[in-house]
Amino acid sequence: MVQLQSVWAHAEAVAQDEVAEAQEPPLADVAVPQPRSESHAAMMFVKPPMPAVAIEPEAPTTAIVPDLSGKSVRAARKQLKALGLRMVVRDRYNDKISRDEWGAYKIRRQKTEAGTEVELGSRVRLKARMRRSFAKGY
Repeated sequence: MVQLQSVWAHAEAVAQDEVAEAQEPPLADVAVPQPRSESHAAMMFVKPPMPAVAIEPEAPTTAIVPDLSGKSVRAARKQLKALGLRMVVRDRYNDKISRDEWGAYKIRRQKTEAGTEVELGSRVRLKARMRRSFAKGY
């Protein structure tokens, strides 16, 4: 009977050790500073290192409309595209100007005033006229 009790006690001790090992969190590879005194040891609190998290700046949601008067339609398109804006260009008769003819026109007016803050992807409405060329071919 005594032998049975000692075997039972040994089995319980082994089970408790296994449970304790399973519940202990793994130790991190952190250098822990040594306390200078007992009172200092009571006040010490070591935090595990935090993983580095990259914080990305917010992308701008607005753009400021530039002054486009006097520029060619192609140059205006390039500048607006770089800012994240779209353009609608018409001639003096309010007809749409095809992309093939953008080089022959220059901006004379813009509906959205220069310096106005608008959302990205907004349309800027422009009026254009044919460039005057005198003495062509001479």
